[in-house]
Amino acid sequence: MKTMKWLLSLILLTSVVLASCAPAAPAAPGEPAAPAEPAAPGEPAAPAAPAQAASDEEYIYVSAMGNLEFFNAHKYGWAWGGQALGVKASYVGPAENDVPAMIAAFDQAIAKKPAGIAVFAYDPGLEPSINKAADAGIPVVTILGDLPRSKRIAFVGSYQYDLGYTGGKALAEALDGKGKVAILSLPGVAMFDDRQAGFEAAFKEFDGIEVVQVGDTKADTVTAVNVAKDIMARNPDLAAFVGTDSTAGIGAATAVEEANKVGQVLTVAMDRNSDVLEKIKKGTLTGTVAQDDAAMAFWAMQTLYNYVHNQAPLTVDNAAANAPSGPRTVYTATNYIDQGNLQYYLDANAAYTSDPAPETAAAASPAETYIYVSAMGNLEFFNAHKYGWKWGGETLKVNAEYTGPAENDVPAMIAAFDQAIAKKPAGIAVFAYDPGLEPSINKAADAGIPVVTILGDLPKSKRIAFVGSYQYDLGYTGGKALAEALGGKGQVAILSLPGVQMFDDREAGFRAAFAEFPGIEVVQVGDTKADTVTAVNVAKDIMQRYPDLAAFVGTDSTAGIGAATAVEEANKVGKVLSVAMDRNSDVLEKIKKGTLTGTVAQDDAAMAFWAMQVLYNYVHHQAPLTVDNKAAGASTGPTQVYTATNYIDQGNLQFFLDANSLYTE
Repeated sequence: MKTMKWLLSLILLTSVVLASCAPAAPAAPGEPAAPAEPAAPGEPAAPAAPAQAASDEEYIYVSAMGNLEFFNAHKYGWAWGGQALGVKASYVGPAENDVPAMIAAFDQAIAKKPAGIAVFAYDPGLEPSINKAADAGIPVVTILGDLPRSKRIAFVGSYQYDLGYTGGKALAEALDGKGKVAILSLPGVAMFDDRQAGFEAAFKEFDGIEVVQVGDTKADTVTAVNVAKDIMARNPDLAAFVGTDSTAGIGAATAVEEANKVGQVLTVAMDRNSDVLEKIKKGTLTGTVAQDDAAMAFWAMQTLYNYVHNQAPLTVDNAAANAPSGPRTVYTATNYIDQGNLQYYLDANAAYTSDPAPETAAAASPAETYIYVSAMGNLEFFNAHKYGWKWGGETLKVNAEYTGPAENDVPAMIAAFDQAIAKKPAGIAVFAYDPGLEPSINKAADAGIPVVTILGDLPKSKRIAFVGSYQYDLGYTGGKALAEALGGKGQVAILSLPGVQMFDDREAGFRAAFAEFPGIEVVQVGDTKADTVTAVNVAKDIMQRYPDLAAFVGTDSTAGIGAATAVEEANKVGKVLSVAMDRNSDVLEKIKKGTLTGTVAQDDAAMAFWAMQVLYNYVHHQAPLTVDNKAAGASTGPTQVYTATNYIDQGNLQFFLDANSLYTE
């Protein structure tokens, strides 16, 4: 069993490396069940009401290594999710690490024609099965490990940086903010480097914490023990170790115990395996960081269920527009375990070996209220958010309210937020674009009202989650579409606001997409200063410098419209292509006119709906991370939800134009 645990660590390592080495390209999804007939052009029709699930509707989790304790929480969370959503939940796959047997199990699952499949996508050999399912109209969500080049619709798992940050913050506080700390890891491996970065970020918040060494455990317990002993010999006043996996943590704890320094040198590990928890109980390990395993399984099912039944109205007909809606990445919570909350996790580990008890959560009443607090409500951009929020309320059968000033007025927004808190709603979503909103978020949380940030984030606040776009994906989506339109060759210029993180991330996505086409050359990045006139002039100058220029891409709508205007004025429409961002009507009209080639749409209505879904599940369906999450001080569920990105051109334009009209109703 010990060998299998180390094998699992290495397999997870490989799967996360695969995910981090490849851009998160949008998946090509299977067709949603029974799409509605498309609306006639110019005649927007409201999306059809979602169908309720049948009790025999089946969702299948395909995994391997099911004999490991690690997967007990996944099996339990999957079964619990089936109960919560009123569907059949099946878990299949080999007990050992056997990829061919897992592929066979996957193919058998496809043959059953389930409503959806979740898969522990730890091996590239699984990609053909994922694609086969998608081509058969069965949506697939990857879990724990990812294959982002496959046709999966979403990935659900931990954000590695958060695991390190959670452990680092807890340890620094236990040390009263001072002391020498060593990190045991596997340097050079993306997953563990990300965890190390999280540890180091937490330590930087405490001036008295000094990282004296990073030791390489080679993923081996004996090596970890010896490395830890050597570090203690070099640093006799060492205060603590942190490990980026359970091997490192147990190795450090063993070394400390053998050196008779228990209590003098603290140790923090990763994961909640019983051997780790028993060391905390014994007192030889200070604490560990737990992934949200049961919730991963449940939220994979929730993502599949909503894909089948509750796709938010990104267009008037998502399937006909080839515009999938909903999450593409869901990162779940991380929690710290020490002797104070240990027993809740030990009891949960025991409970995971049995079937879950029937769910007893109370159903929502129509009077249950969720409030979206925003600003700039007079902008067309927010019409989709208002519509998606209302649609979410109708879908979940709760009361949905939207409030806030029509202009950019932070004091008025704070006042609206405080009024929302006074109404004691079940939850609040907030467009968190200004740091001045953080006290209101914290005030709501302290009053027991969960808050989800949307579009903008304040991650240091007490919000439970953020829902929005992954900026890199926006660029990648546009870059891939443009490169294909160019036949994979040509000179391209990027119009952006260099030095602004959001736009730099979008630029990185464009560049990653272009890098897949050797014939694409980025010749210049122009600074638009967020001004249309400047964008036009910069684009004209670039065309003069590069008379063979094939295309522009813009990291926002200003850049895209500026480029299209410059191309039109230079009489080069059709010769120089241009891609913008967002789906404002002025952008879409330029596509209709033919002066703009395409644009990248955020999943605005879905952001609003999924913010409500996160809040709703926080109130009604918290997955069993422990036997009593509240008493254990354990948060469960998503912390970050990144929604879909879609490309609009003349082929699917009318569906988006009709939706823009629909959003005003």
